[in-house]
Amino acid sequence: MRIARYVPSAETFFLAPPLCPQRLCGSLSKLCFNSDYYSVALDMRVFRAQVKLKNWQNRFLADDKKGEDVICNALVDSRAAELALPIEIISRLKLEELDKVWVYTADGGEHEYRVFGIVEIEVEGRTCHVRVIELAHGAEPLLGAVPLEAMDWHISPVRKKLVPNPRSPEKPLLPLC
Repeated sequence: MRIARYVPSAETFFLAPPLCPQRLCGSLSKLCFNSDYYSVALDMRVFRAQVKLKNWQNRFLADDKKGEDVICNALVDSRAAELALPIEIISRLKLEELDKVWVYTADGGEHEYRVFGIVEIEVEGRTCHVRVIELAHGAEPLLGAVPLEAMDWHISPVRKKLVPNPRSPEKPLLPLC
């Protein structure tokens, strides 16, 4: 599992292996980081990002079978692994069910969720293609670590926003090895 790690010199969070076994402090959104140099507890769900969503298969479908494009705000949460959307957005996109997965939630429970896909997601001009985990009707969309990494976004807790990778601010730069 990967969680965010604070890098003081850059004022951004980077995805990294867990720093301590106390990753959860009462809720999914409260993270604890402990090391010899610092100890920080931060609420990562303090901001949202606007996302544009499309059914990737639309390009191959007849007009009457295409899903609509959706623009919404998503909670930015590096503790969430993937993109998770409420069923009403999945229905508007007309995504196909692909699979089911077992997930664990902040309360420690394990649950089976349906997986849909594939969605093209755009955040501030950067795009990627990911699967979607279904959330209950009315839930807030979650933008997790997988799409954030694929679009090469970092989280700035100080500015409470997504920032491009300082190594490649104009375009995503992904590690291949």
